[in-house]
Amino acid sequence: MKKVVCLAFGIFFLMSVSAYSKDSKIGYADVFKIFNGYVKTKDYEKSLEEKKKSKESENKLEEKKNTIVKMQDKLDLLKSKEKEEQKAKIKKAITEYRNIESKIYTDLKKESDAKMKEIISDINDAVKNYAIKNDFDLIINKSATVYGKDEMDITNNVLNKLNGEYKKK
Repeated sequence: MKKVVCLAFGIFFLMSVSAYSKDSKIGYADVFKIFNGYVKTKDYEKSLEEKKKSKESENKLEEKKNTIVKMQDKLDLLKSKEKEEQKAKIKKAITEYRNIESKIYTDLKKESDAKMKEIISDINDAVKNYAIKNDFDLIINKSATVYGKDEMDITNNVLNKLNGEYKKK
């Protein structure tokens, strides 16, 4: 008797789930394609490249490097006591060079991370707003989809909307 009740309950549950899922509107989006096609992403990548090639950063490093080279060139001309002092100065200059280089890299990394979070947030908001506006119950990432009909793909719609809104700003 318990088996029959459990079986009946199981069948009822599966039927209710399948009935509900037939009324659901599901879609998928290729988040990587949206990210790479988003104009804001491209604009930021250009900005980042410019900052990496910044003359100010390059000048600081180049100046420090030239100082180290000059100090090393003088090393052979010095006496032993002076050589030791010069080696200590060179070591200190190399440490300063590495610190400057590290600071530049760290600053760029922090800025990049913050901008990536902002872009991802924009994409998530755009997908969510598109889903709400178009009465979707569920949107999944294409990378998690084994199969989906082309009609379920909202990638281009979201990307076009996202880029249109960005260009207005």
